[in-house]
Amino acid sequence: TDKKADDKPLTTAEKELEYQKRKKTEAENQAKSEAEAQAARDKQQACTTSREALRSLESGIRMMSVNEKGENIPIDDSERNNRASRARAAVAKTCAP
Repeated sequence: TDKKADDKPLTTAEKELEYQKRKKTEAENQAKSEAEAQAARDKQQACTTSREALRSLESGIRMMSVNEKGENIPIDDSERNNRASRARAAVAKTCAP
């Protein structure tokens, strides 16, 4: 605890003020830690999703896309390559340390 320059004991009000400051700092630190943990979980989920998408695109299985009429149409090799390139870029971005 900080004391005044003349070393008088802290008043009850001063003690309460210090206590409130400590509690506020602790709450801010806790919130920051929780936000960082959530951001790490979000990044890990994005990495996993990106890798799964890339794995599907590189597997060679037939993939479909839905057109504006709601019909399923197969994607061609050019579209598959475009999507794979975007997926690789997403993996590089989201899975980097």
